[in-house]
Amino acid sequence: MDLPVGARVRVWTCLNETVEGTVYTVDHTTGMLVLQCTPVPPVGGNCSMRMVNAGHLTATEVLEAPADGGALGPHGRISSAKELERKEAKAMRDAERALSQINFNASGEAQAIFDALARTMDCEWLGLSIVIYDQVQIDPPYAPAQCVRLHGCPAGALERVQKVLEGERRKLVQLAKRDSASSAAAAGEAAREHRSSSSSSSAPVAAVKQPLEQPQSLPPPQQQQQQRAAEGKRKSGHRKG
Repeated sequence: MDLPVGARVRVWTCLNETVEGTVYTVDHTTGMLVLQCTPVPPVGGNCSMRMVNAGHLTATEVLEAPADGGALGPHGRISSAKELERKEAKAMRDAERALSQINFNASGEAQAIFDALARTMDCEWLGLSIVIYDQVQIDPPYAPAQCVRLHGCPAGALERVQKVLEGERRKLVQLAKRDSASSAAAAGEAAREHRSSSSSSSAPVAAVKQPLEQPQSLPPPQQQQQQRAAEGKRKSGHRKG
């Protein structure tokens, strides 16, 4: 069964049933044909979809060929099988290229410099060196002074790469300072919150001081004898009276 995606078709089944719709997809693995039987609403809403077993079809008719090799479905453009293959091949090339731009032997700073340069220039790794346009090579530690002109390098290319490299290194330094300041501020805030919670949970209980009773001073022995003698005279005078 070779029905193009996006084509308007009419099919007949072995049960004498006629189904008409737009080819949404053809699954050759399961042998299922998916037809979009009603137009997609402009905003929201639902559309009617029908799944038909291709082995149960007795006849097919293409009513309208797809205008541009695909059709608009509920999730956007429906791609044909060839277009999907092209997209898959491109995605694989992009993934391989992205993987080739990662140097697992380079430092984090070197990889950051490479990524920054690769945003505007064609870069590739050569060992631990960065090669720009096959014209300029940047060796560790990746400063403008380590830029080397390669064979066939046109006039002005070396100076341009050095200027771009210097600007990207300056941006990376500023970004590192901002990240360090943010981390320090976050750590300071966490320390203050920790001290605040610790002081509130373990506040010292004020001790209540009780006044100490002063011991009564005892009179010296001579004073005690005089007091007893005076007491005895008073008692004697009361008896005589």
